[in-house]
Amino acid sequence: MKKFSPVAATLMFAVSAAALADNNTAVQLQGGFANHANADQASLFARYNYIEQVQFGFANKADAVQDGTEFFSSIKQYQHGALNKAYSLQDGGLFNHAYIHQSGAKNRANTYQLWSVGNIAKVDQSGYFNKGEVYQSFAEFNYGAVSQHGKGNKGQVNQYFTEWSVGVVDQYGHENKATTDQYGEGLVSYTKQFGIANKANVAQYGYYNDSLIIQGGIYNRANVEQFGEDLSQFTLQIGLGNKANTLQEWYGNRSYTGQFGILNHHYTTQLGVYDNAYATQVGVYNIGVINQ
Repeated sequence: MKKFSPVAATLMFAVSAAALADNNTAVQLQGGFANHANADQASLFARYNYIEQVQFGFANKADAVQDGTEFFSSIKQYQHGALNKAYSLQDGGLFNHAYIHQSGAKNRANTYQLWSVGNIAKVDQSGYFNKGEVYQSFAEFNYGAVSQHGKGNKGQVNQYFTEWSVGVVDQYGHENKATTDQYGEGLVSYTKQFGIANKANVAQYGYYNDSLIIQGGIYNRANVEQFGEDLSQFTLQIGLGNKANTLQEWYGNRSYTGQFGILNHHYTTQLGVYDNAYATQVGVYNIGVINQ
């Protein structure tokens, strides 16, 4: 069962004991045709919350829900263009913040923050057919964030039971896909992708993990799995069709993989304690394997 810090528990108790819903504010501004905005602040225990929804264009839809024991929470949704959809839900905790900005057509953005204390979730998308989602659950001090420019990009940050997680996905170009799943506490993951059809997956379980992936080019693939404590990895790929897989377990392992060129593949597996793995590949169709 999730355990909050004493400070968080005190704040949560104060919020749950607050008076009935009071002093909430909702602002809506729409220009164009067939736009739809919905702001829900009907919870009996929600106080001092703020929703701002601004939509210009055609058939955009924005939903913002502040439910449960929200206190000093804010949701801002801005959409310009056509057929964009934004949904934000904040259920409990204090000082949660959600920001969604979409320009273009048929972009989709969702943010969910439940139970949490001091969280921030951001989605910023330009172009069309982009999909960004941030899901933050029972944790404290989460950050979130997805930023995508171009078309057909998909970025997702899932932070489930964590306490100090960060997240962050940045994608520029077209058809890039990045997913970050984090469970535990003190986890950090950064993913940046530039170009076309790059794919990055990060899964972290444990304590004090970090991960950084940067990919530039076309059809690069990076997969990272971290189970344990005080693990660190950095993957950098520039070129075409490169692939890097990193698996880390136990304690204190460090890994770096750098690939520059075409169709290079590298696999790093660390199952021990305080192991270091450094790999750099330049050229065409190089294959490297490190097992520790």
